[in-house]
Amino acid sequence: MTRALHAARDREESERVRFLGALVAHDLNNALFALSGRLQLLKRRATDPATIKSAEELLASTKLFDQMLSLLHQACPRDAEGNGPSAVRSAIAEALRLQEATYPGQLAVAHAALDALPADLSFEGSSSMIASALAQCLTIHRNRAAARVEIHVEVAREGDAERVTITLEERVCGNSCGNACGEPSGRAHEWPHDAKSPSLLEGHLALEMLPVGAALRAIRDIGGRVTAEPTAHGFRTSMSFVARRGMPMPQSPSLAHGHVEACETGSIPAPSARSVLIADDDPAVRAVLVAALEAVGDDVDTTNDPSSIATRTDLGSFDVVILDAGGGGLDALRAIRARGDNTPVLVASGDEVDVGNDPQTAALVKPFPLNVLDRELARLAALRARHRA
Repeated sequence: MTRALHAARDREESERVRFLGALVAHDLNNALFALSGRLQLLKRRATDPATIKSAEELLASTKLFDQMLSLLHQACPRDAEGNGPSAVRSAIAEALRLQEATYPGQLAVAHAALDALPADLSFEGSSSMIASALAQCLTIHRNRAAARVEIHVEVAREGDAERVTITLEERVCGNSCGNACGEPSGRAHEWPHDAKSPSLLEGHLALEMLPVGAALRAIRDIGGRVTAEPTAHGFRTSMSFVARRGMPMPQSPSLAHGHVEACETGSIPAPSARSVLIADDDPAVRAVLVAALEAVGDDVDTTNDPSSIATRTDLGSFDVVILDAGGGGLDALRAIRARGDNTPVLVASGDEVDVGNDPQTAALVKPFPLNVLDRELARLAALRARHRA
């Protein structure tokens, strides 16, 4: 039992360390893209040879940071997960069994709700995703010395799919029994940390919240969401993901890609004006993309919520969408493809992602050169033009 406990804790800690490394690589990649993008724009617009030379020297310096971030990213891979479909009910049950075997007596499971999950409810992923995310959420409660954690499962309709939510809540004993009841003490509900998933870009990085980020990383590809919040009775964490009834979610074949090696930013032919929607939650990235596209005459619209493209009714008016993989972008992409929307989409991410292998979807890893962006947008816009013709 002790050996299994140590192995579980080592595995959970490894997932948190890899998440932290990936977080640093991803967020600094965005910052590096904003910097290198501005330098590339400066080089394009400059006429003074000295200014052009300075921009080139600075761009050469950014390559060193890009190489270091790439190395950090490679050192912090996600565990390889098999494709589904997997049954929701059995995946959750197995995750709970693993936790009970490792940490006996800590869970109070609402079995009636679990048993009531439809047998044909499935998700496009492996059961290990659920097990990993659940273990990370429980880590926060164990770190708070919560003796018991209540587990509830519910399903709610979300568009043409279902969202499965697993809620974990500890409760503080209200009696002055010196904790004899086995519940956490009255001070256990205090939480001095920012109860948000760590983010450099958003300005909060409480290491105590690394389990939330690691949990989100585990279920990100299945429309995952993870939250944490203090409550009047203690503390609550929640993890949710997308599932479907009757038939599995469409497969998303892997499209492997890496950092673009070239960083040439010389003059290129200006493409025909395009109508482009930029869906990215990072204002610095949006600003660079807007400046780059407007400089070649594109008509640009923006949104700071990548997930919002799933509910927009005007995608047909755009030649191409530049979509951030984070912020629910990948989940939104799956949603529009599932309903038959073939709007060309360029997924921009600081991490390698699976975006499918259809010709209407492409991917670039930030930071990427603006000439590569121009080339991909021109190719995708041409697909749209042929379809309209």
